[in-house]
Amino acid sequence: MVTELRECTTHLSHMPLKSLKPYKAYPEALQEHLSAFPGSQRAHSAALRLIPMTLAPGLRAQLSTVVEMADTAKEIGSGDVPVLATPRLLALAEAATVRAVGRHLAPGETSVGTRVALDHLAASPLGARVQVGVELTEVDGRRLVFAFEAHDERGAVVGKGTIERVVVDRARFLARTTR
Repeated sequence: MVTELRECTTHLSHMPLKSLKPYKAYPEALQEHLSAFPGSQRAHSAALRLIPMTLAPGLRAQLSTVVEMADTAKEIGSGDVPVLATPRLLALAEAATVRAVGRHLAPGETSVGTRVALDHLAASPLGARVQVGVELTEVDGRRLVFAFEAHDERGAVVGKGTIERVVVDRARFLARTTR
């Protein structure tokens, strides 16, 4: 169970405006216009693709959890010892990436994971507090690349790696999964 979830963004005033890559925004006027046509998913999706929004490297998020039995390799089935399972560490890191960009996406958009590189470097026993921090390091169109690092309460690096996600229109993505 995640016991603490925090979000922050880096201060971007030191970056020239040219270095911020536009992505998507959702102006209030457009939102009002589209709400007049609730059945027009095609128009809604097209409008989302046309409006610029800023997703820039430097967005960050962290979460913290205490390792419980449900988080262990023994319980999940990825091993037979009662320490933080690698799949659980990855799930925590992915949750932090979702948190980092969530409020920066337009309504109707989400991000989906596409690639992961993970080094699980130290065991975390039951009761250990683990904190995972992520940072958006690259934005390439709809592709987002994050670096993450997890630490225990002693400051030891538990794991680190990268996660790639792609921004998608939620309704179109779900429609493709039912074909």
